[in-house]
Amino acid sequence: MDSGIVNSRAGGSVFTTSRSRIAAFVAAATLALLSPLENVPDCFGDSPVAETATGGDFGARRAMAESYEAEGDWTKALRTWVSAAEELDLENAVSARSYAGALIDRLREEPASVTERHFEEIEPILHRAVKMEIEPASMLLGEEFRRQGRAEDAFQIFRKSASKGYAPAMIQVGLMYSNGDGVKKDLEKASSWLRPANVKGDAVGKYLLAECFLFGKGVAKNPSLAVTLLEESVEMEGPARALDLLGTCHHKSWGVEQDSAKAANLYELSCERGFYNACANLSVLAMRGDGIEQNPERAIALLEKGADAGNALCMFFYGAAFLDGLGVSEDPEAAAEWMKKAAALDNENAKKWCREQGLSWEKE
Repeated sequence: MDSGIVNSRAGGSVFTTSRSRIAAFVAAATLALLSPLENVPDCFGDSPVAETATGGDFGARRAMAESYEAEGDWTKALRTWVSAAEELDLENAVSARSYAGALIDRLREEPASVTERHFEEIEPILHRAVKMEIEPASMLLGEEFRRQGRAEDAFQIFRKSASKGYAPAMIQVGLMYSNGDGVKKDLEKASSWLRPANVKGDAVGKYLLAECFLFGKGVAKNPSLAVTLLEESVEMEGPARALDLLGTCHHKSWGVEQDSAKAANLYELSCERGFYNACANLSVLAMRGDGIEQNPERAIALLEKGADAGNALCMFFYGAAFLDGLGVSEDPEAAAEWMKKAAALDNENAKKWCREQGLSWEKE
C-alpha cells in the first residue's frame, strides 16, 4: 500500500520521502497476530455461598435457580443447575445441563474478570460441571487459569474439552499451540485443531484458519482458500478482524482480484466495530484517495479515534502525520509524544524512530 503519508526533516528518521516506507508500515498493520481470546466475568456477587436444596422436581429446581439469578447470586444459581444435572432423571438432567451451560456462557460474556475470591467459590462447581460434560465450564475454568498465569493447566482443560469436539475449546487449543502458550509452539498442530473448529461452522475458527492459510502458519499457503474462509466468517458475523484481513486481501490482491473500493468498505465496517487497526488502514486509503475520496481530514479523524482508544498503530500514524502537517498542523512535539506512546505499546516502527531521535519511552 504505497503512500507518501509521512516525511521527516529530522536526520536519521525512518520517515523519508520514499513512498515505499508507508507500505511496510501498513503491511505490518494488517498482519493480525493470533492471540488468546479472553474476557471472563465479574458477576458472582458477594454473598456467602450456601448449599442449594437437592430434592424436588425440575420445576422446583428451575424456580430456585431463576430466583438466585434474579438476585444476582450466580454462584448459587449455578450450583442449583449443576446439582439438578447430577441428581435428576436423564431427561431433566439434560435440560439442567443446558441451562447451566447457558448461564456459564452469559458469565463469560461479562467484560470484567472473576475476582480471586469468587473464583475460589465457584471453581469446585465448575469442576463438577466439567464432569457432567457441561463444556462451557471448561472454557471458564481455562480462561481463568490462563489469567492467573496457569497456562499449562488451562491447556489441559481446553484440550480435554476439545477432544470431545467442542469448537470453542478447539480454537483455544489451536491458539495455544500457535503462541506456545502452556505448550510447545507447533503451528502444524495449531492448524490441525483449527480445521475441525472450522468444519463445525465456528466463525472465529474460520477466521483463525484463514490466517493459517494466508500466511502459511503450519500449512501450505493458500490465499484463495483463506479468502473463502474469511468471507464465510464475515457472513457469520465473525470477529471484526476478519473484515479487516479480508479488506487487506482485496487491497493487496491476495487470493482475490485487487479492489481498493471493496477494501475501503471492509476496513470501514471493521473500524466501526472497534478494530482500530482497520481504522489505520482506512486512514491511509483516505489520505491517498485510494478506493475512496481523498480526504486528509477524515484520515486524521480515524487516526485520532484509534489513538485515543489506545491503539498503537493509530498512534504511530497519528504521530507521523504531525511530523509533516498532513491533515493537522505540523507539530514535532506532538509527533514525539504520540511516537513514544506507540513505542510504549511495542510498536516496532515507533520504537525504531524514537531510538534514532534519542528519545526514551516508558518501557525502555
